[in-house]
Amino acid sequence: MTSKGGPQEPQGVRVQVEDSAEDLAYATEYAKLFKLRREATELQKIYDGKKQLLEELQRQSDMLRSKIDDAVQLRASLDSLLKDEDPNTSAQKAQELFEEQRARGEREIQSLKEEKARAIETKQKLQRQKQEMSVYADMLQGVCRLAKFEDVDQLAWYIEDQLHLTEKLVEKEKQVQEETDQQRKELSKVQEKQKLLRQTMNGQLYQLHTEIEEIRSQAEVWEMKWGHIQDTAAKKTLELCQIKMITLNLFETLGGVVEEKGININDTEKQLDQIVTRMKDMEDILKMHKDLYHGQDSSKGKAEHDPTY
Repeated sequence: MTSKGGPQEPQGVRVQVEDSAEDLAYATEYAKLFKLRREATELQKIYDGKKQLLEELQRQSDMLRSKIDDAVQLRASLDSLLKDEDPNTSAQKAQELFEEQRARGEREIQSLKEEKARAIETKQKLQRQKQEMSVYADMLQGVCRLAKFEDVDQLAWYIEDQLHLTEKLVEKEKQVQEETDQQRKELSKVQEKQKLLRQTMNGQLYQLHTEIEEIRSQAEVWEMKWGHIQDTAAKKTLELCQIKMITLNLFETLGGVVEEKGININDTEKQLDQIVTRMKDMEDILKMHKDLYHGQDSSKGKAEHDPTY
């Protein structure tokens, strides 16, 4: 009932049915009824064919009965011939011919009986199916009235259209499911790669953590050494400052002048040079005084011992 271009919407529909999920399920259920109706139509055709076959078998059965009657008449004629021929030979030939005809007739009768039995069984089965399908036919008529369709054919058009749409949706859902499965596989692969990468990174992080601990230990050692160096440098700096202050005080004590009129206050080396020079001068002066003092003492002693002096 579908056209070459695909299912078309029936022309005689009075009310357009909404394509909601409930209507689609409703249409799908009645699509099954429509299929059953088509099957019932096909079964009706089969039933009609079997009925014709049964009538043909009945006709053949009548013909077979006619043949049997002919065989009986033939036997009667043979019996009359037996009177004129040799009794033994004629009787034997007649008996063989009769047995052959009878066996053939019985086989045909048995075959027709079996065929008739199968035809009767098929007829009864088709009648039962027809009776069962009549319920669905009534239901389809009721659906037509409820859905405001003019007849069952228009309902069939609509159901086929909805069924075609359902098949498309099922195909689309199947495609989406396949894509979902493919994406799920891809996600599984990515997760596996992430797991391996995480394990590799954890190993590297553990190695880096070990190296960091070693570096921290070395840093603590160097920090202790640096602290010792700083303490030593501080002591040295303090001693140097003390030396500078002592040198400056000694320089000023010895009459040295600093800043604008003399040596720079931070030039300790020059101050030391000046101190050394002044101390040498003072030693020379002291030596001269000592020599002069010793000379005076010597002259005084000579004068006491030598009156003429």
